[in-house]
Amino acid sequence: MGLANTSNGQPQTANVRYMNLKRRLRAHDGEPQNRFSCVDLAMRTLLLLVVAMLASGLNSTNSTSSSDTLQAFLAPMLPGLRTALPSLVAGAIPLAYGNCLATDKPAPRPCTATANGADLFLAKGFLYKVRARWIAGLSTFSVARLDVVFEPSGAMVLTLALAFDALPMSVQVSACVGDYCGAVLDSTDTCCGANKTLTVAARIPCFTTAPFLRTPTIRSVAVTPPVNAVLTFGLGSLSTKLDVWDLTPTFVSVLRNQVESVLLSTGLGALNNLLTESIGDTVECRAL
Repeated sequence: MGLANTSNGQPQTANVRYMNLKRRLRAHDGEPQNRFSCVDLAMRTLLLLVVAMLASGLNSTNSTSSSDTLQAFLAPMLPGLRTALPSLVAGAIPLAYGNCLATDKPAPRPCTATANGADLFLAKGFLYKVRARWIAGLSTFSVARLDVVFEPSGAMVLTLALAFDALPMSVQVSACVGDYCGAVLDSTDTCCGANKTLTVAARIPCFTTAPFLRTPTIRSVAVTPPVNAVLTFGLGSLSTKLDVWDLTPTFVSVLRNQVESVLLSTGLGALNNLLTESIGDTVECRAL
């Protein structure tokens, strides 16, 4: 395995390689982003995970040693990375996403706008109308689960679950009779509730020559528990709750549609360049 050297020709230590990678990756954080969703959060976190584990685990042992396999590098790093990941992505994730310029209910800052700057969602039925301006809380999470399973080929299957204490969404709900509608609530408490978990599973093959990480496949994206907007009719014991908007299918669909573009067009290419610059042009992929 080729190892990157310092300016004086000596091999870099694992810590130096890691810090160099982290600085280079963070250099991309200031670049303009046209879109942002929880998938960007998950993908940036997954990519930072791979960078951190690779950079921390690489050493200068002989390339034929079993300790040079990708699995040997990553396994010892997992316990510490579970608690370190939030700080690794600190500053890279905005607090809110959606209609950042909504004048009636301003979004918290920093906020990243949708592609066209419009509301997140607008739906109308015979009895209701729902408008969602923005969602917040994206940058406040903890890592609930972080698993890496290695296939015989050395490919990694990563499962990352991010737990959010709250994902407040600015929602306006109106009761309607046909085309006539009157607002019945306008708050950040209607959706999306507390204790939401975003789980992403991805398979990333390993190649012995650069670029090392290619042809990724997103196996699943899930949000639990379900995300609903609820409208209550009546008072007290006579009240009736109506789930007027199940956000979950829309939310998951948007996430899946953006995963491949985020990973392939931005993160993975940049990550491979950083890895090649830092560890050389070969790595051992076989599983232990």
